[in-house]
Amino acid sequence: MKRSTYIGLIAADAALAAGCYMAAYLIRIDPIHLGVYLPVVARTLPLITLVSGISFFATGLYRSLPKYASVDTLFAVARAVTVAVALSAFAIFVIWRGAGVPRSVFIIEWMLLLLTLGGVRMLPRLRRRGFLIPPRSAGAPVLIYGAGDAGALVVRELLRPESPYWPVGFIDDDVTKARHTLHGRPVLGTGQDLARIAKEYEVKQILVAIPSASGADIRRIVERGGGLAGVSVKTLPSLADLIKGRVTIQQFHDVRIDDLLKRAPRDLDPERVRRFIAGKRVLVTGAGGSIGSELCRQIAACRPAEIILFEQSEYNLYSIDRELDERHPELKRQPVLGDASHAASIGPVLERVQPDIVFHAAAYKHVPMLELNPCEGVLNNVLGLVNTARAADAAGVEDFVFVSTDKAVRPVSVMGAAKRVGELYVQLLGGISATRFNAVRFGNVLGSSGSVVPMFADLIRRGLPIPITDPNVARYFMLTSEAAQLVMQAGSLGRSGDIFVLDMGEQVFIEELARDLALLMGAARDGVPQVEIVYTGLRPGEKLEEELRLEPTNERPTGFGSILVEGHRSALDWNELEALLEGLVEAARQGDATGTIRALKELVPEYQPATPQYAEVVEEAVEEVRRSSVEASL
Repeated sequence: MKRSTYIGLIAADAALAAGCYMAAYLIRIDPIHLGVYLPVVARTLPLITLVSGISFFATGLYRSLPKYASVDTLFAVARAVTVAVALSAFAIFVIWRGAGVPRSVFIIEWMLLLLTLGGVRMLPRLRRRGFLIPPRSAGAPVLIYGAGDAGALVVRELLRPESPYWPVGFIDDDVTKARHTLHGRPVLGTGQDLARIAKEYEVKQILVAIPSASGADIRRIVERGGGLAGVSVKTLPSLADLIKGRVTIQQFHDVRIDDLLKRAPRDLDPERVRRFIAGKRVLVTGAGGSIGSELCRQIAACRPAEIILFEQSEYNLYSIDRELDERHPELKRQPVLGDASHAASIGPVLERVQPDIVFHAAAYKHVPMLELNPCEGVLNNVLGLVNTARAADAAGVEDFVFVSTDKAVRPVSVMGAAKRVGELYVQLLGGISATRFNAVRFGNVLGSSGSVVPMFADLIRRGLPIPITDPNVARYFMLTSEAAQLVMQAGSLGRSGDIFVLDMGEQVFIEELARDLALLMGAARDGVPQVEIVYTGLRPGEKLEEELRLEPTNERPTGFGSILVEGHRSALDWNELEALLEGLVEAARQGDATGTIRALKELVPEYQPATPQYAEVVEEAVEEVRRSSVEASL
């Protein structure tokens, strides 16, 4: 601050002190006796002004910037005012033995000076925080849903002069908050009143300021207010991010379908996961895929010694490598282009880099495509896993985590049966290897390649009918970030030969998902989605509902409620598994679809193909086994 500015501030505050001194006489003395005290005021006023200015400067009142006034500023003002008034009183009583000044004048002067000096310094802050704001009509009128800590933080930001929004008030489901105010904005009602209040105040947007809101909570808010004409619903960044300044209020985003599916915070142990990853060399197969790329992002945040990105698709490998370079330029990494279904591709990589942890996420996962191409599905999903697991065992990897699927439970598709074979292989290999081998099983990942959401969104945007296989078809859904976090959490548990099952919550009806998406995209009238649904029948390899567990009553806890251990064990031993695998891989290499299906059935007895021609193959194989058993018994 310039010297001239200092002098100006001191002079202004000293003049304010003089004014408070004179005002104290007006308050203390009866008007008819004021004339008696005018000589006293005239004689003592210069001393009051001088002592006050010196005291304000000496106590450091001008060290803090007015723009950033806070509670500490008020303490500084109180200290400066107390010193100034005390020294003034002391000087007057020493020099003039009181000079006829009533003692109460000094007490009144102290209070007035505290209020005026403090008020002047706090006025800019009060204006920024929503007080003393004149009425205005500029800015889009918005409602804030949630009158809690996040809502308080949001309304302060919205009340800034540069804000493009004007908060008309709050909605909160806590009825005890009704008719209360928060930073001058009233709580207008509960969620039941949302539509009425939005229309009454001509609200254009509803901002959901509840960082902990579950998907069900957000769906209810969208249904209540999202169907109103011209009204959009937006969600806020998390409160932690807002407080830390990593995002701004301008980064509101429209409610997305993943907001409707998110669950309450799980029992994750981030510190445990960080210790599991930190300082280790980590290899991720399928590093450019939906799950693989999210694993890479979260692994990178845990400060590994090095991350090896193994990927079959050149473009996907390039994309994730570039992203990690931008986000974590200090991270040591190796992008490796390769195919895990070729032992000569994956084996030398593990031998060379000697990773501590391997996450095997590489897989084909589009069910109808694998029904049409069973041999390729087996070579990629089964042989790719076998080659990677064998190489990990030979390289002395500490932990190997295989990403499986709910379609492996009582499979009806080639994709599900191939994943079940992978689970069996990891389970049995984990019992004889020094490497800890585990599998993690979960359902559909929202937004993954092949997800129905982008397809539905495109059809809604173009006003076309949405094809749904069956009105009763339902699936488990999980956000990609949730899945990656729980895969890493399961890998950190230090077991071997286990199949971890993730808690996916309740299954979601696909038709309900489509209607929610239509509501979010504005294809609604009075809160009712306006979309045409066309039922097409189940596709090859599909079930009406998926399962996560073979034997739900035979599970083992892990200490984390969201992660359980599958209790079912295969009757196969290691040698039998190896022999059957050899037959499966040979049939797939020969392009023998019938032989491949037969071999899958031998390895996975519960496999019941939904595709008619494969079901016939399985029935014939079962009949042959039955006839052989009868002949052997005769």
